Amino acid sequence: MAYVLGLIITDGCISDTGTISLHMNDKDVLEKVKRAMGSQHKISSSKYQKGLFCFHFGRERLVRDLSRLGVLPRKSLKVKFPAIPGAYLRDFIRGVFDGDGSVYFEKRSKESPLRTSFVSSSEDFINNLENSLKRLGMPARAIYTQKTKNGVQYKIRYSHNDSGKLFNIMYYDLPNNLYMERKYRKFLEGIKTQPGG
Repeated sequence: MAYVLGLIITDGCISDTGTISLHMNDKDVLEKVKRAMGSQHKISSSKYQKGLFCFHFGRERLVRDLSRLGVLPRKSLKVKFPAIPGAYLRDFIRGVFDGDGSVYFEKRSKESPLRTSFVSSSEDFINNLENSLKRLGMPARAIYTQKTKNGVQYKIRYSHNDSGKLFNIMYYDLPNNLYMERKYRKFLEGIKTQPGG
């Protein structure tokens, strides 16, 4: 469930009544989460945004556990990086990446175009994420601050070669198939341009 926790922390929300919601354009991810949780709740199309899918569920124990981890209603600015056992840290980070990470190509760099990034509105979360990635073998990175219309966002960015390292960390073992297919395939496309790729 570490992957699911990463998704909820980044892309989910908890109502004051204790309902947990995930809203994503990638319906396949929600289907995987639903299966992993053994949930009978339906995945529905958003009434307000075309191409957006919603998965609502509520379990009293899960909400209680999330609360202890600092995942509360209106969490985005104050969420803390939870204490994740080392055996599950990579799965958690993959969930965080599928929620608030990006993999893309820098068109100005033809030979090494692959780029990745993480963003968060919580400075505490992004600092601890960067520290956790360093423990897993990623190089130290500066954290960039971006002003948005809703406040401030914090960002970590990785170059082409380091994005390949991130791929190996996050997709090291996928027996449960919990990952976003679209981002995974873009990684594979970018890695082909690496020497020896």
